[in-house]
Amino acid sequence: MFIISKCTRVLFYFIVFYEFIFIQNKQGFQYKTSLISKLMKRVDSKHGIGTAIAKA
Repeated sequence: MFIISKCTRVLFYFIVFYEFIFIQNKQGFQYKTSLISKLMKRVDSKHGIGTAIAKA
């Protein structure tokens, strides 16, 4: 009985922390993609990529 409750507790904590880490990584990825899209907006067609690299 003790082993089953211990395994259940470990499994519960693993799921909770895994979900927390997964959500944190997902939010970080969305922030990175929005930042990259803002940096890659072209102000003018001639120097668009150069200004994006300079901003980064």
